[in-house]
Formats: sequence, structure tokens, C-alpha cells
Amino acid sequence: MYVTIDEFGRFDVHEGKHGIKDLQEWVGGYVEHLDGPHGLDVWIDEEGKLKDKRINWKVTEWMEGRLMPGDYIAGKVVVTAMNEKRLAQFREEFDDGITMVAV
Repeated sequence: MYVTIDEFGRFDVHEGKHGIKDLQEWVGGYVEHLDGPHGLDVWIDEEGKLKDKRINWKVTEWMEGRLMPGDYIAGKVVVTAMNEKRLAQFREEFDDGITMVAV
């Protein structure tokens, strides 16, 4: 299972396995890994800012304290975890203010 969040805060839950090609396709470029809260893995387009992608305000806010001061996340994001319970916690944490989209 993995979760995708687009630049507009739309939140999708995907079942099944994923690989590097899937991550690259979703974020729209080469992926960069960030350590997220609760041991989650956050995958972003490493060149998102250079490509002038929209600021992903919701994820930037969620990652506060894990980014350099003034830094932000640009573009789509994929969130993964080794443990599905952690992804469930993430979903609960993000339920406020995020639009859930059925996949």
C-alpha cells in the first residue's frame, strides 16, 4: 500500500506493490527520499523546484521541522512505509483538511 498526495492536497490510497518506476511516474521525475514523521518514507521529485512545480503546502506543513528553514515540497508526493499500521496512522493524521479520493 502507498499514499499519493498531489499539489492540491488530493489524497489517494493505492493497494499493491510499487517500484522505483512507479514512484518516478507519479512524482514526474527522479525521486528523492525524505524521512517523514512516524518512520514514513516520503518520495518527491528531486527537481520539482527547478521545474517550477506548485508548492505542496499540505505536505510542506506536515514535514515542518524536517526541512531546512524556508524550504518547501514542490509537486506530487508518494508516502510509503514498511508497516501498514504506520500508513494507517498517517491517514488518520491527514484526514483533517485532505480530500480523500477513491482509486
